Amino acid sequence: SWSWHRRAGRKNLYPVSFLPPLFFVLMWPWFCHETSTQLRQYIEFAIGHPRQGLLCLNNRWNFGVPPAPWFYPLVITAVSTPPVTLLLMLGGAVVTLAFWRRSTTIARLLFWSVLVLFIMACLPSTPKYDGLRLFFPVLPFLALMVGAMTHFLLRLGHDKPLHRSVPLTGKQAIAAAIVVFLAGGSVFSIARNHPRELSYFNSWVGGLSGAEQRGFEVTYWCDSLDEEVLKELNRLLPPNARLKTF
Repeated sequence: SWSWHRRAGRKNLYPVSFLPPLFFVLMWPWFCHETSTQLRQYIEFAIGHPRQGLLCLNNRWNFGVPPAPWFYPLVITAVSTPPVTLLLMLGGAVVTLAFWRRSTTIARLLFWSVLVLFIMACLPSTPKYDGLRLFFPVLPFLALMVGAMTHFLLRLGHDKPLHRSVPLTGKQAIAAAIVVFLAGGSVFSIARNHPRELSYFNSWVGGLSGAEQRGFEVTYWCDSLDEEVLKELNRLLPPNARLKTF
């Protein structure tokens, strides 16, 4: 059975191996002109990309040595995800691993996807800076894991006496409570952080002020370049002055 499934799965390797690079080139207008030259320049840029300075846990990383710690993606995920969402993510991973043989194929695929992508993000050779941006691909799988955990909670007691003893209205109330719990936690987090949603940190790290006290970067590239800053620069600088920014 395993041998048959392994052979049947080989046909998936072809689209996975060849289609993403093809679409990567076709969907980026920059590659439409002098494709081979532009592609070579992109690869050289990606390989030789310099380290970017990073502030995390009251330490300065990537300013020479030491480089950013391998656990940076894990820490950023832990402090920048709403607590309810994060608990459901962890619960989904734990439940899938604890009931591995009974878990669905989709649940196991999600588990492996999250694990592999986090391992790639944590490798010493992987650039680490600028918050979540460099490991965005893991987020859809984490979100799906939340859905899997929510589904598991809704099915607790299914096909058991408890399930039959709970009327339909009771099940609907449980489902509504879970949805309100999920959405309410995120809404509260956003409202608490308003109007600085782009600088969100969760309550486990003390919110935005707690993150600043613990040495996290609380704003990112260009977030703070607004009309007020431009007016102040124009007030302070002489006419026709030039600025070099980093």
